[in-house]
Amino acid sequence: AESIDCYRRALALRPDFAEAHANLGNALYVLGHSDAALASYARALQSVDTPDIRSAFAQCLRGATFDGAEASLAGAPDFHILALRALAEAWLRPSDLAAACIRLIRCDPVIGECVARASRAWPERLLGAELFGSGGFAAVAGDALLRMLLESAQACDVAMERFLTMARHAMLDEVEGGAAELDGAMAVGDALAFRCALARQCDLNDYVFATADAEAERATRLRDELVTAIRQGGEVSAPMLASVGSYFPLETIAGIETLLARSWPGPVAALLAQQVAEPLEERKLRETMPRLTTIDDAISQRVRQQYEEHPYPRWVKSPPADPEPGIAAHLRRLFPLAALPPIDDSRDLDILVAGCGTGQESIETARQFPRARVLAVDLSLASVVYAERKARELGLRNLEHAQADILGLGAIGRSFDVVAATGVLHHLADPLAGWRTLCSLLRPGGFMRIGLYSDKAREVIVAATRFIATQGYAPTPEGIRRCRQDLMAAGGGQGGEGAFAELALLRDFYGTCECRDLLFHAQERRYTLSQLRGMLASLDLRFLGFLLAPGVAIRYAERHPDDPAMTDLRAWNDFEAEFPHAFAGMYVFWVQSAA
Repeated sequence: AESIDCYRRALALRPDFAEAHANLGNALYVLGHSDAALASYARALQSVDTPDIRSAFAQCLRGATFDGAEASLAGAPDFHILALRALAEAWLRPSDLAAACIRLIRCDPVIGECVARASRAWPERLLGAELFGSGGFAAVAGDALLRMLLESAQACDVAMERFLTMARHAMLDEVEGGAAELDGAMAVGDALAFRCALARQCDLNDYVFATADAEAERATRLRDELVTAIRQGGEVSAPMLASVGSYFPLETIAGIETLLARSWPGPVAALLAQQVAEPLEERKLRETMPRLTTIDDAISQRVRQQYEEHPYPRWVKSPPADPEPGIAAHLRRLFPLAALPPIDDSRDLDILVAGCGTGQESIETARQFPRARVLAVDLSLASVVYAERKARELGLRNLEHAQADILGLGAIGRSFDVVAATGVLHHLADPLAGWRTLCSLLRPGGFMRIGLYSDKAREVIVAATRFIATQGYAPTPEGIRRCRQDLMAAGGGQGGEGAFAELALLRDFYGTCECRDLLFHAQERRYTLSQLRGMLASLDLRFLGFLLAPGVAIRYAERHPDDPAMTDLRAWNDFEAEFPHAFAGMYVFWVQSAA
């Protein structure tokens, strides 16, 4: 509080003092005043645009509510542009920024009313004129932040999802009728850009939006018209292409690759790249992807099948990383009070990412440690070819992807300085055996980054899976879509008080593949901190610390000042009993093996 007062006095003397604005933002953020901190970072960026301030702005944006005095910033063009840049340039993972960007977009009175109108009417579907009202479509289609959000991350908000579901229906009406009444006098480019952005959103969320029976029949007829037009070499309109791509992956349409050779406006070309060219590239990569082990374990085979059908997660952009000089510098930054032995940072690292999924973690690791040799493996071939395509897109040369089962990695004849297995071990038939296999690959004194599900934090997930089992929902796209709608109805939507209202706050609830991972997983184990302490002892691993949200770290420090290094798992067990959502994502932590 005293530092905040000092920074404000300094800014009263020199209003353009960027460092003071940034440091004021840091102090406000630590105290949990996200909106005020965001304002300070925005003002700092007006004077000095640096990676550190951009990163701080993006981190703060995640928790911004745009309530109170700072809500006036929501309408400021420079602030809106900063949020747009944060998404477009991936100052953080776009999925981490999506919820805050939706809150900002809904601050626009016209768009906000369109979204509220859809939410009030649900499950009834409003027609285009009813949904958008006067001038609503122009405001929606012309909002660059909304379009960028739709192209970059799943729209993780119940009311926004319902609005977009109705907007998709309205677009289908327009194309079927051969009219463009919604466009009116607005810029044709904005209208087409929004239609294509909506199609890209539907592909990104794996077509999770609810579709009424009659609507599905009409969309199928339109798809058949597109198939005929392609087969006959006829004209294909951009709105038709966008509408079909909003209901079906364009890659599944026979002959669709011929459209890649035609000249299209930028938004259509981007849609075709995402839904046609990229899947074609992944099919080619399947033929050459290395297979390092067999996959014989029955549970591993079931888990592989899940991720072959639904690679997880679907993502578009990776944030830039500040290159680390070595693992010692990285760990000292994360855990400044940890008792780390001397580490030689002069030699290049060998890093294993075990269970890399679609490559977010492996790519971020390779960018963070550019001198390292990174091997990333996963059970699912569909996932690793997705990861390899993204790695090639970024031009990474220090990263190798391959298909493999963790249980068989002991036979590949390699060892590593660092092993990362985040969100993987708890999907094995015997997680401790899998962890022991990874430890056998670790060089003496090596480090591991591990992520495991918290039993306490996933109580609502367990309740939801019981509901799913009772109701008999199948882990198919249609079963997942139907289940989500019933869970939202039971939970009262976002901000509701029903039994499953918490699910609407979870990012993974807003995509088919993500929701399958969240609620329909083929294999899942959960752990307590007491169990974690026992596993670390049995594996002879030394706990270095959790990766924590700032608010969690502050609360723990207040309650346990006698543990400044934050490594006492007994104290953490007491803390989690008081704050059961402290590890809502996972326990993510670093450990070190014996030298």
